[in-house]
Amino acid sequence: MDSADPDQVKSALEMHGTMLGDSPASFSLFDLKNQLEVLSRQVESVATGVTGLAAQIQQIQLTLSSPGGHPDPQPPGQRAREPRLPPPETYSGNPGS
Repeated sequence: MDSADPDQVKSALEMHGTMLGDSPASFSLFDLKNQLEVLSRQVESVATGVTGLAAQIQQIQLTLSSPGGHPDPQPPGQRAREPRLPPPETYSGNPGS
């Protein structure tokens, strides 16, 4: 199929519509164009949102890496240890001791 030939594109779409159970008359290039425009606007909206989120993440990273930023709670590579309790005293077998 030559994607530059509108007649071949239309016939391919009509064939796929028939295979899906739609009548060929229900597909029109105008409807498809409108749907593509809606999808294009939605993709642009998502891209704008992702760009905004990326800018926010970059700003947070810059804030945290600056000298006046919040320091890391622990240096890298060190983990918080569980508290250690002393071993219990040996039980002598006498109640109350």
